[in-house]
Amino acid sequence: MTEIEKIVRVIKENSAFLITSHLSPDGDSIASQLALRLILKRLKKSVAIANHDPVPEAYVFLPGSGTIRVVQGAYPSGPARHRPEPKAMAGGLGDEKFDVAAILDCPKLSRVANLNSNIIKTIKEAKIIINIDHHPGNECFGHLNLVDTKKSAVGEQIYELIEPLGCKLNEDLALCLYVGILTDTGSFKYLNTTTMTHRIVAELLATGIKPHQVAQRIYDTATPSSIRLLSLMLTTLRTSHDGKVAWMSITREMLEDSGVDPSQTEGFIDHCRSLKDSEVAILFMETPDDKIEISFRSKNTLNVDRLARTFDGGGHIRAAACTINGTLEGVARRVLAEVSRQLGAGKRDVGY
Repeated sequence: MTEIEKIVRVIKENSAFLITSHLSPDGDSIASQLALRLILKRLKKSVAIANHDPVPEAYVFLPGSGTIRVVQGAYPSGPARHRPEPKAMAGGLGDEKFDVAAILDCPKLSRVANLNSNIIKTIKEAKIIINIDHHPGNECFGHLNLVDTKKSAVGEQIYELIEPLGCKLNEDLALCLYVGILTDTGSFKYLNTTTMTHRIVAELLATGIKPHQVAQRIYDTATPSSIRLLSLMLTTLRTSHDGKVAWMSITREMLEDSGVDPSQTEGFIDHCRSLKDSEVAILFMETPDDKIEISFRSKNTLNVDRLARTFDGGGHIRAAACTINGTLEGVARRVLAEVSRQLGAGKRDVGY
């Protein structure tokens, strides 16, 4: 049996499902979880989605987003304005038991939540763990592992389950899958976009999705406060001597002064990546608990998945992330030194 056939069999033979994904969920993470929920609900299954962090505002419009439980907020110990509202913290897992835990878009279990989180405890208590992912370096931590790095998004992998499970596309399901694929391909600009990606998208659009409306909901949602934060961040822009590496920073003070939730910074790094001569773009973001969240993007040369894994992170060849304990300046020096090493075997000094 193929891994898809095994997963289909497990879904048909079990009744209670937990769905979760990685910390700081992105478009593919949220949309794929909601797509799988729609499929399972159509099969009359009991389904709960639980994530460590809230749904980013850009994806609240997706059908079923209000059902996602937040077991722990993004920054529960930080400034009050960055904490999720009490209602977003409600609906934890308690002592619920599940037959199957499906972890989507996550290369390793430690990226789901803190290891002492109730989510991790509940996953480990499930009879069967299904791991569906397209990241290189996936640790295959599940009993069943549907891992395919050639897929542009987990949305493509969830699409492949529809027919074997005897389901049919409708507009809600297609919308979730479309958003997952759209966002993880950078609106079909990234290297992971394939002919199969476009074939799947054509079928999704045939259900009645309006691409311009989806794009407006996701990309045209800036608020005055997020623009203020963007303006503060842009003042930190620095580049290496040859312009190949560009980086910016977001400090705790910037977040507090602008009143912006960190989840609203998705896409900010693209301002670095868009520089004419840059090969590597980096965004450092300071959290209230003395950690630095780092996002990486590259164009043609550097494998930023390998770079991120140096710091116990991961992702894709051209987009990855990690989190490091320490001060903003200290972490930046460490990371830039490693970028120098990987770009030129230690011969390139990006400067700081």
